[in-house]
Amino acid sequence: MPSMPSLRKNIASLYGVQIAAYVAPLVTLPWLTRVLGPDGYGQIAFCNAVTSYFVLFADYGFNFSATRAVALHAADRSGRSKVFWNTLVAKSLLAVAGFPCLLLLTFLSGHFAAERSLLMITFLVVVGTVLTPTWYFQGTERQTVLSAITITVRLLSVPAVFVFVRSAQDVHLAALISSALPAIGGVLCMIFLYRDGQLEQFRFDSRELVRVLRDGWHLFVSTASISLYGATNSVVLGLLAGHAAVGHYSAAEKLVQAAQGLLLPINQSVFPRVSRLFGESRESAFALIRKVLRIQGSVALALSLALLAVAPVLIRLVFGSQYEATIDVLRWLALLPFLVGLSNVLGIHTMIAMGMNKVVSRILVSAGAINLVLLLVLAPRFGAVGAAMSVVVTEFFVTATMATVLQRSNVPIFRVPAAT
Repeated sequence: MPSMPSLRKNIASLYGVQIAAYVAPLVTLPWLTRVLGPDGYGQIAFCNAVTSYFVLFADYGFNFSATRAVALHAADRSGRSKVFWNTLVAKSLLAVAGFPCLLLLTFLSGHFAAERSLLMITFLVVVGTVLTPTWYFQGTERQTVLSAITITVRLLSVPAVFVFVRSAQDVHLAALISSALPAIGGVLCMIFLYRDGQLEQFRFDSRELVRVLRDGWHLFVSTASISLYGATNSVVLGLLAGHAAVGHYSAAEKLVQAAQGLLLPINQSVFPRVSRLFGESRESAFALIRKVLRIQGSVALALSLALLAVAPVLIRLVFGSQYEATIDVLRWLALLPFLVGLSNVLGIHTMIAMGMNKVVSRILVSAGAINLVLLLVLAPRFGAVGAAMSVVVTEFFVTATMATVLQRSNVPIFRVPAAT
């Protein structure tokens, strides 16, 4: 195993991925939204939201539990190989179990039956989720490899969109291009790991599989709860208000996710480092968390204020005149980068890294329930804006609750503890 890369190098590598993630949408998103219109774009967004439940099921919290396990065995080829193979088998079984459930859903509901072919296409994202061991690259802090693969695949999508998506009838082609990318990237990741000799030969232990699933359970519940104010908003909005409402909500959400993506490299690099530091020096771990809280909180606040200020211009520039209704949605969702930026430090880097999985799970389950109630009340009356209101209130609840729990538990992340 090579020596541990610097935290700055990992963050820089992941920013390379984010730049590539921005380049493709910045070039293709205005084209797709104009060619497909709010209805067609909303149709894809609706199916992606449904498929994301199965992505969530296959991930099962492994992006945190497996990352932490790999980080603890980073210098032990045998140990990290055991984590890798058992996690990969677990994810594969969960994905295989999910497909017939999705198929059954399309036969039980007329609304989903109308989207059966599109849902089958977007299920490719689940395949990509299984094949892309992001958790392994993060745990070993080798994000440069993942960056190179991701950048290559994303950039290849740009000419494909312009060549094949030419009218509102090309919804299925647009979905195929975007859904196939994760699967292609996953195959390339597996080829790299095989050729690089990162892992020992396949070894599967049923008892280890049970342990892997048990370790990821509370994190799965947490991430499942997050989906109640993520994917569920698009699904429920589509059922209550139609594809156009989903199109407006999803368009604003894309811009907010792009802003939040500026924080993602920090989060993905800091979590494995903090997890490792907690096993070596709690003081060093808390010092790093306090530093990240200051930096990420400031950057996140600036991003939220910027989105609020430029919302009208940004919507008209990126999406065109058909998306005027998206402006108010973006104004509400603009608060998310700040709230999520804080909750990521409090929840992921602190509570999960400390092993407070059950506490995080309870907070997020409560948040999911709050969002669902708000969504059912607000979406029928306010449409996409109502969905945006519900998710902002929910995120505020999550951030405030996590801060309160840590403060009451005397966890020293808001201040440096006094010397004894």
